[in-house]
Amino acid sequence: MPNGDQVLRSGEFVKRVKLRTRIFALVPVLLAGCVGLQTFPHVARSGDTITLALGSLEGATVSNTSAIFTSDAAPDASVDLSANIEAIFKLYPDKTSRVALVSDATRIPVNSGHQAWVTVMVINLPSGLPSGPGVVRVVTGGTSPVMTTAVEEVSVALEILPGIGQPNPLRYLHNQVLTGRLGDLEPVPNVELRAEYDPASQAVWPLIGAVEIKWQVPMQVEGGGAVLADDIRLVTQDSGVTSGSQLQTRWTRDGEAFHIALLSTTGIKPYETSLAIGLREGNRFSGEPDRYPEVRYYDMFGEPVSGPELSVWQDGVLLPGLP
Repeated sequence: MPNGDQVLRSGEFVKRVKLRTRIFALVPVLLAGCVGLQTFPHVARSGDTITLALGSLEGATVSNTSAIFTSDAAPDASVDLSANIEAIFKLYPDKTSRVALVSDATRIPVNSGHQAWVTVMVINLPSGLPSGPGVVRVVTGGTSPVMTTAVEEVSVALEILPGIGQPNPLRYLHNQVLTGRLGDLEPVPNVELRAEYDPASQAVWPLIGAVEIKWQVPMQVEGGGAVLADDIRLVTQDSGVTSGSQLQTRWTRDGEAFHIALLSTTGIKPYETSLAIGLREGNRFSGEPDRYPEVRYYDMFGEPVSGPELSVWQDGVLLPGLP
């Protein structure tokens, strides 16, 4: 794991965005399909901004994640940092990078059921933290890849320096100086179909050549009216670099009825049947999506076959089906 010599100090957080990005691009290598946890910077003052890489979590959000700091100087007086969590978002490697193509991060899809990413949490430290070394522990409602160490089992060292810092405004230059909003990196309201995936199931399912999905998803423009097709984004698991599946997606919509086709000439992995629908600003989901979409799987010759169950989620919350 990186040590204190490899971190960015808070004053350099914005000035060295490119360097920070390159450091984060190494995180999937450190993950090796397991949980990784490292702060940037490794030392900070009360009030400064720190960043933690939490491994490759599914479903971790600000609302379901907590962080606790325990100082060596005051082990019985832990400080809850949860209210100071600025954002939790996913960081993806460049698809042509060594990380994406040949590193141990290529095992993340197989072990997790989703494409390779690193979950990043940003915290603006509160004032009044005791100086000296300590640890941050994270508890989340998100899930870690199977066959890996849960993030709750890992602690990260953080040393608090004397003095008072301030949250990093993440200013950037775009014709004028603007302030970044990390929350914009978090998902917009969305609905998902997630494959009920277990690594052992890879040997169970036959080779899938196509998937046909019919799904009712109510949506409307804010204030009423039909949502334009250009305002809809259907997002599939972009793990073809890892799986080599050559996955193709085609979808049409008739009102609230979506007809989605996933195709591959080399075979679709079970976890690649997961997908999400998001809307551009000015639109909203006007109700729950159908909890029982019609899903059909076909083999490489077009014959019906079995495939993984797809559970329905809205804004990261599982919508239970009938008992």
